[in-house]
Amino acid sequence: MARYKMIVQLDPGEGREDAFLDFYPQTHVRDILTVPGVLSAQFLRRVHAISDAGPHEWAYMVIYEVECDDPKELQDAMVAGMKSGAIRADFDLLKAERRTVFYEALTDVLSGTTAGTVGGADVG
Repeated sequence: MARYKMIVQLDPGEGREDAFLDFYPQTHVRDILTVPGVLSAQFLRRVHAISDAGPHEWAYMVIYEVECDDPKELQDAMVAGMKSGAIRADFDLLKAERRTVFYEALTDVLSGTTAGTVGGADVG
């Protein structure tokens, strides 16, 4: 099985941020963690954008680490869990636009001590 990062970008609906923050990290993300193959999750809030993100700048993101043979099958299992009620989701708390993408790692995780130099300056 391969490991992937599943990135979910989303925004709360207008006037729903408090309810969104009460529900999504505490309930929905934890329910997703019960799906076989979902190993970990971290819920994040955007605090600064270095460049224009284009037509949509997402305020929140969840990074899941997953392990599976086929990301589409894992996504289908999550959708089935939401349809059955095993994974609680409240789409009324969200803006209609959201984005979910699976990424595969092309390198090991690098740190300042393994990165080397940038522009002749020692970064490690």
